[in-house]
Amino acid sequence: MKRFTLFLFLSATFLFAALAPNKANATHAAGGELIWQWVSDSTYQFYFNFFRDCKGIPAPTTVTMCYNNNGCTPLTSGSITLNSATIITLPNGLPNGSEVPAGCPNYISACESPTSTNPGYQWWQYTGTLTLPSRCTRWEFYVSISARNNAITNLLNPGSQQIFVEATFDNLNAQGASSPYFIHTPIPFMCDNVPEVYDNGASDPNGDSLSFSNIQPRTQSGACNTTLDGGATNIAYFNATYNTATNPLSCGNTFVISPTTGLCSFTPNMTQLAVITVLVKKWRGGVVIGSVLRDIQIIIQGCNLPQPATNMLPASVVNGQYIGSTVYGCQDEGLSFCYNARSILYPSGALDTAGVLVISDNHSIIAPGSTESFYGLLTDSVRACFFWTPGPLDTGSHLLLVTVADSSCRLGEGGVMPT
Repeated sequence: MKRFTLFLFLSATFLFAALAPNKANATHAAGGELIWQWVSDSTYQFYFNFFRDCKGIPAPTTVTMCYNNNGCTPLTSGSITLNSATIITLPNGLPNGSEVPAGCPNYISACESPTSTNPGYQWWQYTGTLTLPSRCTRWEFYVSISARNNAITNLLNPGSQQIFVEATFDNLNAQGASSPYFIHTPIPFMCDNVPEVYDNGASDPNGDSLSFSNIQPRTQSGACNTTLDGGATNIAYFNATYNTATNPLSCGNTFVISPTTGLCSFTPNMTQLAVITVLVKKWRGGVVIGSVLRDIQIIIQGCNLPQPATNMLPASVVNGQYIGSTVYGCQDEGLSFCYNARSILYPSGALDTAGVLVISDNHSIIAPGSTESFYGLLTDSVRACFFWTPGPLDTGSHLLLVTVADSSCRLGEGGVMPT
């Protein structure tokens, strides 16, 4: 009987009402990514996810996506228009252009009221179809929009920089592949002086392996260019204390990114609004066949909200084995297991009875037909139980990404964004 493996990845975050100056300006770009979906033969559907700071100018109705096959002969380049009008509903089920949910009751953001001091971000999606004229080991596609919101603290002159995101793929050796996609929006709210975790929530529709690295945020002129990566360049950090390896935001050199899961962990040491850029590579047979750049804006506030803690319950595993962070099971045998999430005060480790925990994950995507039950939702302690009977087509590895969020929305002293 064939076996399968289920890798568990439990992450924690929180939601809270943040405060920021209400300063309107022409800068509005706060993050995004460019992904693609194979349609047929050499035809692909592209999606640009754009996250707009509501304190800036309105989002454009269309954007230009440039492309070229740098390194192949004959050199081919061009551009297409990606349109937002053809996208009615976002992947989260809300209308295109909706505000990124803050998860807090009675939260009024700058997206809802121009007089609000609370930050707000809209999610706009643009799409277009492109049929490539040839096959190449490296096609490059990119979008560049002016300009970044100017409250960013870790980059030099952010308000004068364009935001740049890129996707690449090899349609010579991997024709028919689609890009990785992401469950979590690149606009996390977090607390200073508390150990934090950010989960990209990446999945691959083709079952290809993914690797992750942190790179310096990038910018570009905005004009289509046939040079490598469209002629994009790195944006200088605000000062020499920042670096891509351990301190891309102010965190006392505690930043670590997992090359296999994309999990970013760090302890921020000041209130800030920082940008990090994650490069996600798509591997097949030990060869890179595509990549996606993710531009992520992290909002760090002074707040008193502890990060929830999670733990697996090995004794709850039925028809499987739990070794390390992996559950091993067999096809046609009903597998189940449970895990706990609790709101924990930092650094004492005591239970925070004011916690209001909710859980989300990707079980329906990576384990078709699976179900989950939750006990104690919206309290300080939640138990989740997973049930699945895998079939013959489910053998192999599956990554279960779990996010626990505290939605009690508490803000502590000093919770004011820098200007």
